[in-house]
Amino acid sequence: MEQTPLPPLMQSVLTLLEKEGPLSPKDIATKLNKSGNTIRQTLYVLKRVGKVQHVGKERSVKGKDRAMWKIAR
Repeated sequence: MEQTPLPPLMQSVLTLLEKEGPLSPKDIATKLNKSGNTIRQTLYVLKRVGKVQHVGKERSVKGKDRAMWKIAR
């Protein structure tokens, strides 16, 4: 049974996470020139299909917690 290829944005997010490791949605959005909301929605879809996982939070320079995501293994 053949797997359906992922849409280009989802593939771009996965490729970026594979190359750079855990990133926040804001970091991904900046690197891919997309909005933060678009990336967050994409990450939640990728999580539902088992491609990525949430790995906790990191404190930003401004003192806010940022969710971090990585490739699911």
